[in-house]
Amino acid sequence: MNRASQTAVIAVGFGVILWGVAAVVGAAEPQCRARASTQRIQGNILELEGWVTLTCEDLTVQAAYVRVDTKAHALVAEGDVTIVQGETRLTGERLELDLRTRMGTMYDAFAFDTPHIFGTARQVDRQDEDVYRMTGAEVTECRYRSPHWSLHAHRVKLKLDDYVRFTHVVVRVKSVPVLYLPMLQIPIRRERTTGFLFPRFGPNSQKGFFFEQAFFWAISRSQDLTLAGQWFSKRGLGFNAEYRYVLSAQSSGQANGDFFRDDLLGTQWQVRWNHTARWGLWTWAVSADWFSSYSFIQTFGGDFARRTQVQRFARSYLTTRWGVAQLYVQADVQSVALGDGSTVLFGRLPTAQAFIYNYRMGPAVMAFDGSYSFLYRRQAGQLQAFHRLDAFPRWSLPWNRLPWLSVTPTLALRGTLDSHRQAPTGNVLEARPLARGRVAFNVQAVGPVFYRIYGLGASFRLKHTIEPFVRYDWSHTYRPAGVSPPLFDPGDLSTGQHQVAYGLTHRFFVRRMSPDGRSSPREWFSWSIAHSLQLPGSPLIQPGIPRTGLVQSLWRLTPTDDFSLDAGLLVHPRGWKVTQWNVSSLWRFSENAALSVAWLYQRGLSFQDSTPVTTPASQQVRFSLTTPPGRVLQFQVSGAYDVTRRQWYNAVGGLIWNQDCFSLGVQVVRYQLGPRPELQFHFSLSIPKVGNLLNFVPGLGGLYF
Repeated sequence: MNRASQTAVIAVGFGVILWGVAAVVGAAEPQCRARASTQRIQGNILELEGWVTLTCEDLTVQAAYVRVDTKAHALVAEGDVTIVQGETRLTGERLELDLRTRMGTMYDAFAFDTPHIFGTARQVDRQDEDVYRMTGAEVTECRYRSPHWSLHAHRVKLKLDDYVRFTHVVVRVKSVPVLYLPMLQIPIRRERTTGFLFPRFGPNSQKGFFFEQAFFWAISRSQDLTLAGQWFSKRGLGFNAEYRYVLSAQSSGQANGDFFRDDLLGTQWQVRWNHTARWGLWTWAVSADWFSSYSFIQTFGGDFARRTQVQRFARSYLTTRWGVAQLYVQADVQSVALGDGSTVLFGRLPTAQAFIYNYRMGPAVMAFDGSYSFLYRRQAGQLQAFHRLDAFPRWSLPWNRLPWLSVTPTLALRGTLDSHRQAPTGNVLEARPLARGRVAFNVQAVGPVFYRIYGLGASFRLKHTIEPFVRYDWSHTYRPAGVSPPLFDPGDLSTGQHQVAYGLTHRFFVRRMSPDGRSSPREWFSWSIAHSLQLPGSPLIQPGIPRTGLVQSLWRLTPTDDFSLDAGLLVHPRGWKVTQWNVSSLWRFSENAALSVAWLYQRGLSFQDSTPVTTPASQQVRFSLTTPPGRVLQFQVSGAYDVTRRQWYNAVGGLIWNQDCFSLGVQVVRYQLGPRPELQFHFSLSIPKVGNLLNFVPGLGGLYF
């Protein structure tokens, strides 16, 4: 509503200038100066003729003829009447003013307001202190003889600092009418104003023609509500509500929801809520995103990320911090869709955690995590609920007395007490407490670091560093033999670890000397390679599976701050089978313009009697291109393509054509998450100082999801 309110610039210019003329000229002691070729005074009649210029404070009136009746308090100006006040200019053929009541009429009026807003009206009348009426009005922002667009209204009513109401409105492109509205009311208040928003409509290949009409309610300065009715010709009716509020400088939030009667899926809904509040050192937050079914989101989601979402949740937390200590209380519920079509529901009601971060104990550093949780998990109709106490202290002793070598050993203990344990048979719990523990030790060494500096001219230096590293990990889980804990997170499945990982990193730094003697070093290129090996006694060693792990290699090239190229490779040394290979690049043209391209190759790997067996490979390509806004042509293209299946998951193409008096946007979106593709179209026509005049969109989700 705020953007659209600027449509009234010309109407306000008409009214304010007329009021200014009457106020200044009709003042008790007007500070005016007059110039004219001929001046005549007969009794109470003053006539100015020729090229008349009347200057009163910041307002100038020019006309071929001006007649002032001091007894009747009337002013009449005729012949190329021009009124200038600040950056606003109003012209007409005849001006009539009552200097006492400050009411008046301008005939065949034309107004201009900076930077280039133009308007005409056959007649402009000031009927009250803050009420003006116009007939035969036309508004445009084009300076051409035949403007690209124009807005015509049979009648216009202006109420200062309130609204402008247009009656029988016709929008024309060139001379062709493209839209008719029986009434259009635009607020001109500084604050938000209650009213109907411009409707949205458009076709969809799967859901049919779409139409939405929204109503905006400015409840107060700190809260507002938007209500919208939605209709799809092939799917049914829907309703949307969005509520925004600011309770104080430290407390605000937003909630929105959709209710939809779908002809195929039945009754569907979704609710989203975010709230944050702060009181001194305390912070409370709520975040929820819950919907009736994943089929609803896959059908009506507004973008590709929303349509492929596999999680719905509701969570709330309260936290505070004192120095290195933090208290955290959380309650949450999550539902995750699995690949077989089923869902698993789990949550914490609640979890209370106490943290201590990086507490110095002489040369050692300590951290602690203690928690109580009531946990539950439901899958395939079975519910598991239990209590858990957990304590997790950690100590590390970093050693870096040599600049080319650092060594950090870490010892971690974990004790867990569960109120239930897994039953010997069936996926059920027994009400018998289970105490278990875990001891973990690791040591990581980086170095010795070698480097060499190369001089490439007087102002260019290249530094090459080689950083080897090795990390040893050992852990063991203690619990009664033959007993399994209740499963809630991946740590419940761990039985121990015994492995060593090692690798090497090459880094190339560039230092360039500027003409003023300053240097700007940067990391230009890096390459790392790492490998892991399971040591004797590791529970991960299984018959027929090699003890050696995957070899990982990463490359990164950053020649400038605006360009980067990354690549990664995962390969198993047994047969050198590649399991994953990816390349991605990002090039930023400016702050809001960039090109990104990514390619991903991956395949599964298993072993049969130590022989590697791979599954068929899959390849995907993703890209995105956005050009800088404000130019004559602005592009936005993105997509995800499955090379193996030769199928587009999603593709978006958009073009915005910017002119000095309008912007035309066209966007095409293609989804294919099922057997049939879906096409959506978006067409918009926006005008500077007016906003969207046409909003031809695909449908539910584009604005609210």
